[in-house]
Amino acid sequence: MSISIKSLTKRFGGFAAVDGIDLEIGNGELMALLGPSGSGKTTLLRMIGGLDFADEGTLLIEGEEATVTAPHARRVGFVFQHYALFRHMTVFENVAFGLRVARRKPKLTEAAIKQKVTDLLELVQLAPLAGRYPNQLSGGQRQRVALARALATEPRVLLLDEPFGALDAKVRKELRRWLRDIHKGMGVTTVFVTHDQEEALELADRVAILNKGRIEQVGTPAEVYDRPASAFVCDFLGGGTRLDCQVEGGAALIGNARVPIVNAAPAGGKAIAYIRAHDIELADAGPDILHARVRLVQPVGPQLRLDLDFNGQVVEAVLDRDTNLAAPAPGQVVGLRLRQANVYAG
Repeated sequence: MSISIKSLTKRFGGFAAVDGIDLEIGNGELMALLGPSGSGKTTLLRMIGGLDFADEGTLLIEGEEATVTAPHARRVGFVFQHYALFRHMTVFENVAFGLRVARRKPKLTEAAIKQKVTDLLELVQLAPLAGRYPNQLSGGQRQRVALARALATEPRVLLLDEPFGALDAKVRKELRRWLRDIHKGMGVTTVFVTHDQEEALELADRVAILNKGRIEQVGTPAEVYDRPASAFVCDFLGGGTRLDCQVEGGAALIGNARVPIVNAAPAGGKAIAYIRAHDIELADAGPDILHARVRLVQPVGPQLRLDLDFNGQVVEAVLDRDTNLAAPAPGQVVGLRLRQANVYAG
């Protein structure tokens, strides 16, 4: 089901949590709402689900007016960060709950409910645990139960609020891959909230990046990462080191080096350049070389992370250990080449 949001606004007192947002979400799309705390992403999700109502603007689901429609009438499934499972019910009964209380006619028979719940537990790989209670499950298993329960009522739209925020890094990564597979198989229009950039870029078909109640940029993961529309987007998605520069002749002048600009930069004058850590390489000779003193050398798995002192400012570089075997030592002066930069008006 498609979702069309026009000038949606929600205020709490004098504070606009969501401030005139326009957003189109396509049928079967997996859309991430990404932003820092307080950016309005959860409030927007709650308005899509009918848990909060807009002060202004309109919300359409599959072309139908839903701005002030009750949550049950919107046919949305909601998955919360902290599962919200019934502790006194088994896994099976948690998933079956929505089917038993659904306002649908005719009511499903017990046989139909049993078959549907069994199929869903197979889908989320929890069929052998149907008789267990939530406190007998791991965090990842509980989150899968919550997802199965949300899918049981065949929602038109699936909403997930920080679905993996309470889980450890390894489980989060496993569940991200699993959720992507589930979405591909079922094709339910899905909107999920996250403040984790990696999660959004790995999972979503498109990403909407929010800041102070407004959308800064909407695009595919590649578009928002490779061509960030603003300094905020660039910085939030891991823009790297921020350096003052001068834009001249389509390049950023940093020290005595000319650095290629990859975004639509200002035409000229003073500006701010963002250099990502993997766009810095060590170089002893050649044009456009800068010099910095090594402050810290930190091996991290296959990478070598360096903190470099460049004119009193810390610059972070990430190198491949396999191709940089002779690691520099703290205190050593090294040459740097900056491959490219995103540049914005200062």
